[in-house]
Amino acid sequence: MMNTVDCGLVFDSASAASYERCNAFTSLICLSDGSLICGFKSGPEKLCPTDRMILMKSDDQGKNWRRLFDGFDTEFNGVPGSFSGGYLVEIEPGRLLISLHWIDRSNPSLPLSNPVTSGVLPMKYLISESVDTGRLWTPLREVGLSPHPGASPTGAIHQLGNGQLMLAYESWKEWDAVDGDQSANVKLSDDGGSTWGEPITIASDLTKRLYYWDNRIIRQPNTNRLLAAYWTHDSGRGVDMPIHLGWGSADGKCWGRPRETAIHGQVAAPLFLDEDHLLLVYVHRHDPPSIRAVISEDRGCTWKLEDEIVIYRSGATAQAGMDRSRGEAEYWDDMVRWTFGHPKAVLMGDGSVFVVYYAPPLSSDRAFDGSEVSTATPALNIHWARLN
Repeated sequence: MMNTVDCGLVFDSASAASYERCNAFTSLICLSDGSLICGFKSGPEKLCPTDRMILMKSDDQGKNWRRLFDGFDTEFNGVPGSFSGGYLVEIEPGRLLISLHWIDRSNPSLPLSNPVTSGVLPMKYLISESVDTGRLWTPLREVGLSPHPGASPTGAIHQLGNGQLMLAYESWKEWDAVDGDQSANVKLSDDGGSTWGEPITIASDLTKRLYYWDNRIIRQPNTNRLLAAYWTHDSGRGVDMPIHLGWGSADGKCWGRPRETAIHGQVAAPLFLDEDHLLLVYVHRHDPPSIRAVISEDRGCTWKLEDEIVIYRSGATAQAGMDRSRGEAEYWDDMVRWTFGHPKAVLMGDGSVFVVYYAPPLSSDRAFDGSEVSTATPALNIHWARLN
């Protein structure tokens, strides 16, 4: 059974400028030298037209953090935009790729989602490369995701066992589209990311009833098989379903149908501790709203729910919208109001698990079991916790 043994802040909004008060949508990587880089979006509000990307680095296993980079230009090809996330991978020691979720903000008065159609603003998948461990980055370039014009990255680019690169994304309806298909997809590259092949759909529902959101893909040790965790939503009933898991072949080309787990949650960060033990850090927005971690000893077939731990607990009851059925437009509004989430976990060299997530500032007497009550403030911090 794992426990939270330490915690702290990656980024504290209390000492930040007003335009960096709301920080969210974390990513995390443990580099080959043992250092950590955490990325997140930062802006004056939860989701706004001026959101930027910040990268923070720790050289002492998460105890102390320094700003590494915040210079990605939000304007792309002359069009104003914002970033809502960025995901890192180390291709070789010191050489990093980042995949960025860019949103067209040429009309800053428009919300992220059309309240009539539930389509989204134009989005792009942008990538950049660093050869000095994240201090300097190449100019941003776009990865075309046709025939999915409304699409966003859902995690870091993966380096597969055969040397290929694989990127993952999810598709949405365009802004004015009345109808559209939601799907989880990947693309493969044979040349280090210079070009990408045709999309491979890894999860979709032919009835268009089930949505497979926020696919988080990891690789199983030894076998190199791929496993994806999905926040799964029943659009017909307007409610979330339990988290689903789906297996893929080592080359990323063949995927099985996602299967329901017994875990009721949303965005999930899966992590193999070894070939059989699978850790899932996930967001639970029902009462009591929290971020939790649970282990499976048989690669996700069953889960030790009785040993589940709470990493963070909100002082509120169920988060906005989670106490009833709601339509797609309401869902987008809920996403703007939610005050914590988006966990990411990595395995450290000493066998501990390092987790980052976003949440409001905490009282100074926060207990390691996450039992504190968050303060009533619109600010959002980037938190870390260590599990052992």
